[in-house]
Amino acid sequence: MASLREEGDWHICGGTLIHSLFVLTAAHGVVNHGDVYPPARVRIGGYYKTKDARSAYEEIGVKRAIPHPHYVGDPNSDGPTRELGNNDIALLMLSRPSTRQPVMLMGYTPKPQLPVSPGSDVLALGWGHLVQWQNPNGQAGDLTGLQAEALQQLRMKMASIATCQEVYGAEDGGWYPILRNFSSNTQMCVGQHGTETGNYADVCAGDSGGPLLVQGPTSKQDMQVGLVSYGPDCLKGRSLEAGVWTDVPALWNWVNGAIKKALGTATGLPALTASITNSRVVGFDGQAFVYEGSMWNFYTMLIESVDFVLYSRTPEGPPMPGTKGAARIDSFAFGFCFDQEASMQQVRVNLAYGASPTIKVYLEGRPVAPGGRQTFEGGSVLFDAAARSVRVSHHAASLVITQPLHQGKPANWLNLWLKLARPPAQPMAGAIGETFKYFY
Repeated sequence: MASLREEGDWHICGGTLIHSLFVLTAAHGVVNHGDVYPPARVRIGGYYKTKDARSAYEEIGVKRAIPHPHYVGDPNSDGPTRELGNNDIALLMLSRPSTRQPVMLMGYTPKPQLPVSPGSDVLALGWGHLVQWQNPNGQAGDLTGLQAEALQQLRMKMASIATCQEVYGAEDGGWYPILRNFSSNTQMCVGQHGTETGNYADVCAGDSGGPLLVQGPTSKQDMQVGLVSYGPDCLKGRSLEAGVWTDVPALWNWVNGAIKKALGTATGLPALTASITNSRVVGFDGQAFVYEGSMWNFYTMLIESVDFVLYSRTPEGPPMPGTKGAARIDSFAFGFCFDQEASMQQVRVNLAYGASPTIKVYLEGRPVAPGGRQTFEGGSVLFDAAARSVRVSHHAASLVITQPLHQGKPANWLNLWLKLARPPAQPMAGAIGETFKYFY
C-alpha cells in the first residue's frame, strides 16, 4: 500500500506498488484540467499515516507522473459528456527502486467481462476520511479532523454491469447530460450491502487511487482488480448503492506498455504466456530458445508451481524436421492442486503411433472421448479430435495443445500454448517456469 504525499507530508491519495519503480494510482489525483501535478513523494508500506516508526516504510521521491492519455476528467461545455471518469488511472515513476513486495495485478480481462463475478467479495484499503461532515443545509462540508490515522479496510461486493448502468449510465451534468456505457468502458461498480440497521459504508476522500483486492490464501497472493475513482458522498448512499472504480484488468495492456515505454526497454509487467511451437520455446520473459534433446531429459519438468506442475516427454528418434538437433515433444502431463493437502489431478495428452500419429487424452488414467468435455476439481478438459486440439482450463492456468500438420499430414509432435491466470505468488521451477522472474 502506498500513500501519495504533498510537501508538508500531507496524505492526498492512495496507491499500490506494482513494480519496483512504479506506483499505480488514479489519474484524477495527478491531473487537474489537463495539467499534470505529480506528488512530491510516495510512502510505501506502514500502517499509520503519521505514527509509524521510520523502519516501517520507505519514502521515495516521484520522478514523473504518467496519466492515461485518454482519461476523461472534465465535462464538456458544449454538449453531452461521454464516459466521464473513464481511464482514471496513472503511474508514478519513482526516483529509485523500492525494496518492498509489489502487489499482483489480475491479468488482462476485457469488457464486457468483469474481473470477478457480480456478488463476489472484494476488499478496499485506504487512509481516507472516516466521516463526511454535513452542514445544516445537508450538503457535504469540511472534512478536516475526520481523517483515518490507521489504514482502514472495507469488505465490499462486486456489482453487476446492469446495476452500474442503472445508477451511473445517465446522470444530470447541469446543462448537458453525462452518458456512460459500462459494457465497454474501463469502469465498474462496487458496493456494500446494508447491515440490519440499513447502514452503508463506502470509500471517501483520501481513498482515491487506493486498491480493490481479491484476497488470496495469503496476503502475498492477493490480486488488485480495481482502484478508487468516484461515487456518492461518503457514507450517504442507499443500502444497495455502489461507487465507481477503475477496472484495472481492462487496462492491463496500457499499464504494461506505459512501464515499458518509461523504462525504454522490452521489460514491463510480466507476460503471463509461454509456448512451445515446433520445438521453439518462448518463455515468460519473451526470450526464445530451441528445445534440444541433448539439453533436457527424456521426461522434463517444464513448470513447477504452488498450483500445478507441467511435464513433457521427448521420445527417442530423429530430430525435428529441418533442424540439426531440435527435439520433438510427443507428450504433456499436467497435475493441478485442488486442496490444501496438495492432492493432484493429472491430465495427460500424448501421441499414439500407428499408420498416423493420433492424439490421445487421459484424465486420471481414464480416456477422454473426442468431442467431449470432462470436468475435474476446478477445471475441465475439452478434446476436439477434428481440430487435433485439447483445451485444459483451470483457475491457475489455461492450456491449448495442438498437433500441427507437416507436409500435409499430422505431425509426430505436439505444440503448447500456456497462459497463467495470475502472476505466481512464489518463484516457479522448471525449464519454462524459471523464466518468470518479475517478482523475485
